[in-house]
Amino acid sequence: MKLGILSDFAKKGGAATAADRIAGCLRQTDIEIFRVSSDGSSDSTLEEETLMPSRKYQLLELCFAGTVWGKYLPNRRAKDLCKQFDKLLKRRKPDLINVHNLHGSDWPMELVEVALKHAPVCWTLHDCSTFLGTFYPSNSPRILSHSKANLRRFWGRLSKKPMGNSISAVAPSKWMREEANASYWAKHGTTLIPYPISSDFKTSGCPRASRQALGLEQDKPIVLIISGNLDEERKGGPIVRQLISHKKFRGVQFVMVGQTQEANGLPENVRVLGFVRDQFLLRIMYTAADFLLHPAPVDNLPNTVIESLSCGTPVLAFPVGGLPDMVIPNETGWLAGDTSASSLIERMESVLAQKSYQDLSANAQRAAATFFDERKIANLYQAQFRKIIEEGKTKQ
Repeated sequence: MKLGILSDFAKKGGAATAADRIAGCLRQTDIEIFRVSSDGSSDSTLEEETLMPSRKYQLLELCFAGTVWGKYLPNRRAKDLCKQFDKLLKRRKPDLINVHNLHGSDWPMELVEVALKHAPVCWTLHDCSTFLGTFYPSNSPRILSHSKANLRRFWGRLSKKPMGNSISAVAPSKWMREEANASYWAKHGTTLIPYPISSDFKTSGCPRASRQALGLEQDKPIVLIISGNLDEERKGGPIVRQLISHKKFRGVQFVMVGQTQEANGLPENVRVLGFVRDQFLLRIMYTAADFLLHPAPVDNLPNTVIESLSCGTPVLAFPVGGLPDMVIPNETGWLAGDTSASSLIERMESVLAQKSYQDLSANAQRAAATFFDERKIANLYQAQFRKIIEEGKTKQ
């Protein structure tokens, strides 16, 4: 089987990380894989193709952007990308195309229609953009390339074409599957397959040694926070600000990863490490922490939570999206009562008072090994792909 993967980015963002891990576990099978992205990846073990606007379009954009003719550029860009993608697929001849996010690179949804002319499509749903036009039902900005009108036209065109029957979806969480099945995806089918995690991504050893390596205090609770901009509501930034400044947590050492802000203005008990890409260093951080705090008030199946559990670090999170699939109260972590900051603060206060987080470490590792094992996920994807291809043959 030859598989084409269409993903807006090869490495940037959580969806790209998940897509990369899915591709990585599938490489352990007999599937031949190539990936199409907007940025490529110099350190990838996959065959890479880059999809970007042609020089002809770039010249048009240079000449007409900001003029009265600029309003026509998005359509010209979409046609340009579709033409290039069509040529690429004619050359590559895939048996199936696994689509991931498109909106990060502002790619048009018409790319999927181009894909369907060449092979069946299996779309992995990292968010709700394919049916809502936003990342999630709430706390999400509108994605311009996935406007309600564009979505209506896209799904309307598919319903009128025979190729529209050759598209189906994979949802990483039960919540996403339910959301998808109540949308345009209802007639196409959505299969539940979680994200994988490598068996190599596990605890780096002794928590004390990990704390020493990071220069953290040994006698204080360590709470790890991996999040985006502190001003971004969708990622829980404002909630983090409330929590780290709360007087009840002055004795806690917060370690923040992924923050673009400098440490200036944050409480003294907050250690900002910035963006971390090195996998070994990430494992050290998870191992050093008593638990991971996932502050997003809406999410699907976050990679950070899977990584944390795989390292034996329990998780405190909101009861939203796919988090209840992963965080089993008092077994692999804890869930707040609702999505308010006060509820999360109350639950964190209770967790710190009980000091039971160390007891959950083995459960967390066991859950990760059971539900997110890369070989198991590879087999599920491979079986799903073969089923889609066979069904496509019967519809021809």
